[in-house]
Amino acid sequence: MTLHCQTTCTVYGVEPETGKYSFAHNKKFVYKILLVSDSEIISAVKLLYKAGLKVEPSGAAAFSALMHHKVPDVSGKTVVVVITGGNVSPEELVNIFEM
Repeated sequence: MTLHCQTTCTVYGVEPETGKYSFAHNKKFVYKILLVSDSEIISAVKLLYKAGLKVEPSGAAAFSALMHHKVPDVSGKTVVVVITGGNVSPEELVNIFEM
């Protein structure tokens, strides 16, 4: 099974499309999915860049969910967020900062 969704997503690494194997794997092991918008991810990329990290938008998605208070029950807890992907060109960064 392949799921398709039309999107204007600028975050290509997290486009809503999956193949039959990844869908079955996610169905079995993923507890919950949090949704973040392109603009929320872009704001996370900008903040991370200002902190000295060059991160591609899809690599900042989890941080974006935390940054925009979409992760429940984290108050007073130690939280770890994996931030990945430096596969973003200088031109793409310029475009992100112009958004």
